[in-house]
Amino acid sequence: MHDLSSPREKAATPGNLIIALVLVYLITRLPLLAYLPLVMDEAVYGIMIEEQAHAPTIIPTFLDYPMSWKPALFFWAASLFSSLPLPMEIAYRLPSFLFGLATVPIVFQILRKAGADDLAAFFSTGIFLLSMFTIYPDAAALTDSMAFFLISSALLAYMSEEWGRKRFLLAFALSFAAFFTKFILAAMIPALAIAYVYFNRKALMADRLFLLSLLAVPLAFCINLALFSDSGLGDEFALPLGSNTVSPGGLQGQVMRASGAIMTMLLGGGIWVMISVPGLLAHWRKNPFMAFWYALTIFPMLSGTYMIWYFLPVMPAIGYFAFMSLGMWKGRVRLDKLFYITFAMLAIASLGLASFLYYYLHEFNVAEKNAGLMLSGKENVLIIGKYPPTLIAYKYLTELRGSPAGAAKDFGWITSVAQISDERMSEYLADYHSSKYPIVDGTFSEFFTTNQTFRKDTNITLFDYVAVVGSDAVPPGCRDVLSNDSGIVVFGRCG
Repeated sequence: MHDLSSPREKAATPGNLIIALVLVYLITRLPLLAYLPLVMDEAVYGIMIEEQAHAPTIIPTFLDYPMSWKPALFFWAASLFSSLPLPMEIAYRLPSFLFGLATVPIVFQILRKAGADDLAAFFSTGIFLLSMFTIYPDAAALTDSMAFFLISSALLAYMSEEWGRKRFLLAFALSFAAFFTKFILAAMIPALAIAYVYFNRKALMADRLFLLSLLAVPLAFCINLALFSDSGLGDEFALPLGSNTVSPGGLQGQVMRASGAIMTMLLGGGIWVMISVPGLLAHWRKNPFMAFWYALTIFPMLSGTYMIWYFLPVMPAIGYFAFMSLGMWKGRVRLDKLFYITFAMLAIASLGLASFLYYYLHEFNVAEKNAGLMLSGKENVLIIGKYPPTLIAYKYLTELRGSPAGAAKDFGWITSVAQISDERMSEYLADYHSSKYPIVDGTFSEFFTTNQTFRKDTNITLFDYVAVVGSDAVPPGCRDVLSNDSGIVVFGRCG
């Protein structure tokens, strides 16, 4: 491909290129670790991390309820960092940051082994790093950065023939661990491994050790199913595996979910995705393995509504074909002035869009953070209304981390993914334990797969402070409005 003949290009050794990519990673991620409040899934995972730090369990917990959302491995790993003398946002996000950093040279090496020369692998990995698809999960308290580190490490093991046949045992272990990090996403590993072997090393299809390694994910699935079933969560464990892709709302729900996912894709990395399409159409026959990887984009496009991080596992393929669009000319890598100017402009546009999205997320969630901090340390608190994860996290975690005994104050919480009707709000504000309407007590495990209303157990009967989220309801007996911001009203002197 590219002729590395000039002195300038001779200096572009793989080691130097990886160092440059690491610098790009640090510049684009480090400033973000403390910028946002804990938002959306991060807020929930922060609570789960802290609870594992105080009392590790085989099944992770949320507000001390066993949860089927995710397996425990990520929360165990992240809990090792939670006690560091850092702001809690940085402490919870640091593991993802480190796993993402470790993934940089792995992606570079995978692309080289997939057929790219050094400079093609460098710019393809650079595109990978310059997208919101990868920036956000690397700088957030999410399971995805760790999961992709394990996925890419396992894939590199499959591709590294110089490691010998024992590499299949390593791939088995990494695949097994990946399932214990983010469930069915680990199925990418055997899918990509089979595709690579089929297109490049068909003789390995008869290797028994290779075939044995493909059983890691099914084995991990069976073990997880047994563990969750023992905890009474077998049905809840199995349900999200399908519902994450197939909408329970039927065809209309699927169309709405796919529409939202495509919008998320356009906002998160649409620049690179659109540029990658001509590269895919022109070069897929020359690299069918990377084309197969690219084809997996269909899954986040079906299910990644408002979840930019769902596109992380397919971004290496998007980056590769985006580079093929920009840097290939008549079958050869051509890095002229036009390429560098175009690449720089696209990189600036991509980072500019990411900056805008970060600013929007900050402004959208800061009111919840402030309300949570206001209620932190207060007794007899009720939080009611539409799902407010940031508010809950800042109240609960500030108390939990600030208590020498590692204990947070009891509080009441009634919530739903959908808005709770005014009639129900009034009923629960008058009687927290009312059974007039259907409500789920004693678990939050099905919260993200149903539109039911959920109620946290509490021994509190009279509330001194009430936070109403997304409703105009006024709690009876409350005499002060302590704050009113972005649909969150905090009342005081209640009862």
